[in-house]
Amino acid sequence: MHIKQHTMIKPHGLTIVTDPLAGKIIEHDTFQCGHCGAHLEYKPGQKRPKCLNCMQYVCMKPLCLARCYPVENRLEDAEAGKIVMP
Repeated sequence: MHIKQHTMIKPHGLTIVTDPLAGKIIEHDTFQCGHCGAHLEYKPGQKRPKCLNCMQYVCMKPLCLARCYPVENRLEDAEAGKIVMP
């Protein structure tokens, strides 16, 4: 059985979960958080908040919801030596 969970108009990626014992293959669209860079599965009906400053989808982590600090800017600051990445 092949179950497709394609629900986003422009997904950032795709996860494929296979269960050979049950004979299932499940696909989910994914999106990347614009603030921390995490990749998350999108499930139908899930709330996808969007930052009104950078217009990127963000995850539900409190820091990502609290302020706009896009991952691209964070990487540029790390390369310039302004911050240390974990």
